[in-house]
Amino acid sequence: MKPDVLGDGSDWKTLSPDLEPIVIEPLRGLTLTVNHNNTISAHFEKYQVVGVLLALRDARIPMDADTMQGWALCSGVAGKNPERLAQYVRDIDSGKRPRARHVLRTDYIK
Repeated sequence: MKPDVLGDGSDWKTLSPDLEPIVIEPLRGLTLTVNHNNTISAHFEKYQVVGVLLALRDARIPMDADTMQGWALCSGVAGKNPERLAQYVRDIDSGKRPRARHVLRTDYIK
């Protein structure tokens, strides 16, 4: 996004890794399917987000919570939803399996 760095810039010396295209595409799809006026921690939106994240995990695609949160912020995802997205990723990476009504098949991701 090419921000102007204020201060000494030391926080920018270690940049987070770029997201793989195989992670970006499902995230783009989510931005088209979820209602951005709602939280992603309830009902339809939660099931959509968790379903995609579980499919990525089941397909053994590495996910970085902080990088995905940053992508969400830069892509116009509002409110606390970027933070909630990152928490879902952390939970899934730690072995939790949040409830989802529909999880994409792993061959859909590949």
